[in-house]
Amino acid sequence: MDRNRKLWLKYAGYLAIIILFVFIHIDIVSRISDPSKEYDTANMNFRIMVIIFLNVLFGAIIGLETFISELNKRGAWKCNIPKLVLLGAPLLYVCIGYALFYTFNHSAVFFTGPLSLLSLTVPNYNFSSMLQFLQIFLGYTIITSFHKADKEATEE
Repeated sequence: MDRNRKLWLKYAGYLAIIILFVFIHIDIVSRISDPSKEYDTANMNFRIMVIIFLNVLFGAIIGLETFISELNKRGAWKCNIPKLVLLGAPLLYVCIGYALFYTFNHSAVFFTGPLSLLSLTVPNYNFSSMLQFLQIFLGYTIITSFHKADKEATEE
């Protein structure tokens, strides 16, 4: 099979995975977010954590191509610590802070500090779409932080 055809099949496969995941995401969220039910705090926390997990997983799926290309390389697995510390940790802080805000009944100021400051500066802005984007970016950041280092490059 020629290289051009392999690329078309590869990206068609990625597209199929993304479309399948979007349908699964919609199905799961619609099942756990039934508006006819009343939710207590435990159910609300579960819903929020599932949605966060799905968004982070979607970001990992977007970065899957990079991870798969690393699987074919030789060498030991390495972790890009600066990327995880400078990008991943703040993203995790903001993304999980949202869930902790509901867990502690809106009293977790330490965890929701950035969100509280943003909501005070822009009071009419809905931050849920921004949080979804940040959760997806967190998943992408995590999966693209792992790579294989060539033995030759590490010996120099």
